[in-house]
Amino acid sequence: MKKVILLFVFFVSFFTINAQTKDSEFFKKVQKLVSKAEGEKFLGLMGNDNKVGDQIFSFDVVSVTEIGKGKYSSNWVHEYSNIDWTSLSYFYGGARGNDKLSVFYIKLKKACSFSHHVEGEKTKDNDKRNTIEIYFLSKHLDEIKALFDGQYR
Repeated sequence: MKKVILLFVFFVSFFTINAQTKDSEFFKKVQKLVSKAEGEKFLGLMGNDNKVGDQIFSFDVVSVTEIGKGKYSSNWVHEYSNIDWTSLSYFYGGARGNDKLSVFYIKLKKACSFSHHVEGEKTKDNDKRNTIEIYFLSKHLDEIKALFDGQYR
């Protein structure tokens, strides 16, 4: 009986560790791809020039910094947290004003926490969002699609 219980515990532990390793590798690979988009320019919603700043893509938080390029522009940090990665869909589109840059949209079934604020300020606007946006170079589209297809399809 002890052998059966030990064998059961071993298999449960093995599958849990294997799943965590797979998740960890997925987030590392996506992080590597989105970090290559840093410094790329795009047009903001108001038609002003912006640049992609730091991006963080992890299980716990996704964060994108948009660097304003105008005389009176600010750097805006968009943070997504409390993300339920179990049920989602995704699609992509081009970034405004830059054919070399694309936006990957992750549509969540359950809304996550969203905050955005000017970099360096402690005051944050808190909200709930169902869609996460991350930037990547268009030439990496096949890689990022393959990563998400392998993880979520």
